[in-house]
Amino acid sequence: MRFCSAFCVFWTLVSIASARDKFTRDGFSTVKSYADTVVRYKQVAPRICEQDPTIKSFSGYVDISPEEHIFFRILVNEGLFQENGPCSIDTHGNVVANPYPWSNSGNMVYIDQLAGVGFSYSTPRDEHPYSVTESTVQAAPCFWRTLLGSKRAFPQYSQNGFHLATESYGGHFGPIFSMYIAEQNVIQFQAHYNFTVSPGNTYDFTPFNESVASIIDRYEFDIREQQPHQFPPKDYLQYLGSPTLQDAIGVSTNYGSSQSVIDPFDATGDDARGLDILDIMATLLEMGDSITMYAGDADYSCNWIGGEAVAHEVGRRVSLSGLFTASYMNISTADDVVHGQVKQSGILSFSRVYDSEHEVPAYQPLAALAMFERAILGRDIATGGVKVGRCFKTSGETISSYHQGNISLGGL
Repeated sequence: MRFCSAFCVFWTLVSIASARDKFTRDGFSTVKSYADTVVRYKQVAPRICEQDPTIKSFSGYVDISPEEHIFFRILVNEGLFQENGPCSIDTHGNVVANPYPWSNSGNMVYIDQLAGVGFSYSTPRDEHPYSVTESTVQAAPCFWRTLLGSKRAFPQYSQNGFHLATESYGGHFGPIFSMYIAEQNVIQFQAHYNFTVSPGNTYDFTPFNESVASIIDRYEFDIREQQPHQFPPKDYLQYLGSPTLQDAIGVSTNYGSSQSVIDPFDATGDDARGLDILDIMATLLEMGDSITMYAGDADYSCNWIGGEAVAHEVGRRVSLSGLFTASYMNISTADDVVHGQVKQSGILSFSRVYDSEHEVPAYQPLAALAMFERAILGRDIATGGVKVGRCFKTSGETISSYHQGNISLGGL
């Protein structure tokens, strides 16, 4: 199981509350928000990540309960370091600009979700000394409170709707969180936001056990490579632990790798639960929310064949029979290189991204950016030139037949 350290939320969200009850303490501005949630934040100095000094960014915590304190980072019109953020860290520890940042398309919010992930922290209960959240269902209201809290603190950057992007275990989180948000909107505000769900690799399936995996010695997130695998690089880890960075973004927790958040999820069997995710995705489509799925074709853990099967099944459940008859089209990008193919019927699409492993934006950044921008604009994933309606359907190859060969698969 792999947890993504941050959720990406593209903000164009309608403001439902003003930022009253605001005060400053210890260098942080503090806003009292929904249901006694408190938001503590500060503006981040230029060039900590964003290389353009005119770009504003903020970071802070949403105290969603006395025990849980969720870290967030807002990039105004700008996997933060490894995939789609405005910067990365080179081997010398220097901050370098990312030429394909998703933040150029609008206001991005990166949320270290759950408590205990990234810079988020908790004061846990005695029976679970590391985490107070044990399942996807429990995590949904926590995410909602975090989103509402940060949105209230920054109403000027949240004006129209939002788009939720997740990866890997986000195949669980994304649909469950999206449905929870939709339900709360109906209950609390008699309104429904038009948002895009991008659950990425929804199909999470491991067909061989650990003993077989150890013999094969292949990297489960990139079957072309043997373990250990070093891409994308993790040079950012040392940077996140530096006093300069931590002071700039207002954190004081250690940053490293641990099982403390995953273990409670394992104990509750969360990964093995169906959670009615396919039905939930179908319901979201019926409510008018678009779903954009993708998978790197070298990823074994969340493989594209399974992702395609999930898309077909979801389409069947909402009578999107066109998805079964839709064909694959090449995904066009500005470099005139075919980086993948997409099958799309109306507001549901599935893309196979060529020569990419688990973290698609790191391997195919231009294609990932193009898919993201087209999804949030409601345009076809293949070209971006067509405004998508429910009758839209791609045409081309019946199956995605691209084959790389086995040159890089030494030993198999």
